[in-house]
Amino acid sequence: MLKKVITLLKKSNCSLSAVETAEVLQVSRITARRYLEYLVASGKATMKREYQEIGRPINKY
Repeated sequence: MLKKVITLLKKSNCSLSAVETAEVLQVSRITARRYLEYLVASGKATMKREYQEIGRPINKY
């Protein structure tokens, strides 16, 4: 699964959220978020927050 997440991030032309990653890989949002957070913690990916007018910010990887 980790390799699938890495491959998806490399092939993507833009940043992806955990929800978008989960939809593509057909896993739960929490599972996708955990893999993405692991990649950030290990230095293999970066995370930035996108702030919206209303609601919580979206973490993009």
